[in-house]
Amino acid sequence: MAMLDRGPAPEEIGLAAYVTAVADEVQAVVGGAIWEARPSLMAYIALSSECVLHPGRDVMLTWSPTRGWEAALEAAIDGPMLLLARLGEQVAPDPSVVARFADEVLRGEARCETSLPTLPDGVSLAGELLPYVFRVWLA
Repeated sequence: MAMLDRGPAPEEIGLAAYVTAVADEVQAVVGGAIWEARPSLMAYIALSSECVLHPGRDVMLTWSPTRGWEAALEAAIDGPMLLLARLGEQVAPDPSVVARFADEVLRGEARCETSLPTLPDGVSLAGELLPYVFRVWLA
């Protein structure tokens, strides 16, 4: 029996809208924002500026529901990416908060939070991302 494709899950739609809003806010490289929902939710945004502490290296933001937003240097050809900073305790902070974080990273002033983000009690990931769907549709 064939399975029916019911379309994207609510958190997939929310993630697409949220990452679009964040990419606009941080002034990402044109075409430099991607997100995936399967096999697991993740996002990547290429920043358009360099970090003053690492000239000549590209900086990226990555997101996952378990790690939140992190900033890292793009991997060199044969090397791993270098984590620069992690943003606070919220899974999906407002895009303006992510933009401030990105600015701090680029200025070399961000720090790596040791705690991983959590969702507010009683809130699902889809519920956390839903407001961004309406933001994008109304823009």
